[in-house]
This record gives sequence, C-alpha cells and structure tokens, in this order.
Amino acid sequence: MNLIYTYIFIPFIAILTIPFLKMKWKNIILYTTIIFEAFISSYFAINSLFGETFNYTFPGSIITGPIRIQIDALSSWFILIFNLIFVSGSFYGIFYMKAYKEQKNNITLHFIVLILTHATLISTCVIQNSIAFLISWEIMAISAFFAVIFEYEKKYASTNTDLDVKFYSGM
Repeated sequence: MNLIYTYIFIPFIAILTIPFLKMKWKNIILYTTIIFEAFISSYFAINSLFGETFNYTFPGSIITGPIRIQIDALSSWFILIFNLIFVSGSFYGIFYMKAYKEQKNNITLHFIVLILTHATLISTCVIQNSIAFLISWEIMAISAFFAVIFEYEKKYASTNTDLDVKFYSGM
C-alpha cells in the first residue's frame, strides 16, 4: 500500500517543485516523475493481467464516502497503453520544448499539466467512486486542455487560399 501513497506523493512534489527549477532540472523532474508513475502503475497493471485483481479503499469524506480503487484486466490494458504513450511522448517532448526555451512560464505550465494529465488518466481507469471519478475526469480534461493550447498565441495562415477555394468549389 505504500506504493499507492508514493504514486500520489511523487506527482504532488514534482508539481510543487517544477516552477522553481532551471530548465535542465525541469526536464529531469518531468521525465523522472513520468517514469516513476509509469513503473508504479505498470507494476499493479501487469500483476492484474496475470489474474491478481488489485483493490484498495481510501477512507474518503462525508461527501464521497469510501473511495475504492480497483485494477482489473481491462483497466490494466488502458494503464499500460497510457504509460507507453506518456513515457515515449514526454521523452520526445523534452527535446521538442528546447525550441521554446525562452518561454519559461509556458514550459513550466506545460510540464505541470503533463504530469497532472498522466496521473488523472490513470486515476480515471481505477477509481470506483462516482464523485471521485468525476473530479478526476474534470482535472484530466482541464489539464489536457491546457497541454493542447501551448501555442495559443501563434498565428496560422489564412484559410482563404486559392487551393481552398478550388477544393470547396469542386474545381
């Protein structure tokens, strides 16, 4: 059960420390956090694929009641897929973000929401409490939105080009 609390503690500490680090350390903390989250969740997922269903219950509160998490065979497949995507994607993202090194605030926000998105995606796969699931889902949706709008100020080409006119007019 210590692994569950470690899984909660690692992203929390990373999110709190990333804004105060230099760019090199932000990259290291981001990738290390994603790797640790992936290893911990993959450990439970692989065990459940071999027939061991994992159950744990957090005490919760008056509003939520007990919050049960369960990792079965279906949720383990999703966990493993998300982990593969985030481990490879964050590795690529570290090098991709070097072009934006002058935008320190945007990179900091992007790294924070990347960690948050990964943690909440895994949480939505395992939470068996409807209120806790909805909270996790909304945090995942908002953090994914902020991850996607990284280049919100970038101007794109006009949509009224000759090629578009020919395409839409059937020529």
